[in-house]
Amino acid sequence: MLFRSIGLKIQAFSNNPARKWHDQADIAALMQSNPSLDWSRVQRYAAMFNAQELLEEIRRSTCA
Repeated sequence: MLFRSIGLKIQAFSNNPARKWHDQADIAALMQSNPSLDWSRVQRYAAMFNAQELLEEIRRSTCA
């Protein structure tokens, strides 16, 4: 359930902006190492925390 780990990272940096850079790096690494990630579920987590744009940016830079 990798999408849940990413969801928790999104929640963590949403609740504590000081974690943003560290959690973004973790999310990027998880995305790179799991190309079959259920992206629709990750997007739902991002939507809950208004982080869709940021997550899409990570996705573009990671999966390019």
